[in-house]
Amino acid sequence: MFDDPEVDDVLNVLKASTYDLILSMQVQYPDWRNRSLAERRDVFFGPACKLRTELGSFDSFDAHMRLDLASLSEYKVDYEKFPYGQDNGSAGIYKTRHGSRYFVGVKPWVTENNVRPIFLTTEEVLTEVIMKAFRNQIMKLDCSNLPGVYPIRVPICFTTIG
Repeated sequence: MFDDPEVDDVLNVLKASTYDLILSMQVQYPDWRNRSLAERRDVFFGPACKLRTELGSFDSFDAHMRLDLASLSEYKVDYEKFPYGQDNGSAGIYKTRHGSRYFVGVKPWVTENNVRPIFLTTEEVLTEVIMKAFRNQIMKLDCSNLPGVYPIRVPICFTTIG
C-alpha cells in the first residue's frame, strides 16, 4: 500500500527532451547491458554524453540507459484540467507547462511481483497520473462524496491494479 506516494516513487517520468536523448543513446549503444562497467563509465564521462548534467550521476544514467522506453506512454500537460491554487492566472508558474510532453510509465518493480498495489491519495492530479500510467488497468474507488463520514470535503481515491 502506498499512502500519498510521490510520483517518482512508483513511476518513471521523463521530459520529452530527456526521453529523446536517452533514445538516441540507446540506439547508439544497443548492447548497453552487455558492456563492461569501464565501457559504460567511459560513455558517461565522454564528451558525447549530453545527459551527464541532466541526470547527475553515473548510476542514474546507467539506470536510464537500461529503461525500456517502449513501456512509457507520451502525455501532454493539460493545465486547464487542473488549474493549481492561487497562482493560476496567466502568469502562474504551472501555466507555462501547458502542452509540455512527458513520457510516463510504471517502474518495473511495482508490477513484477504478484502483488496488487494500492494507492491512497487525496490528490486528483496524482490519481490521474497513476491511472494513465497503468493505462486504466486499475480500479478507482472514489470516496469524495460520503455524507456523514468526513466533516470537510476532501477527495479521496483508492486505486489498485485489478
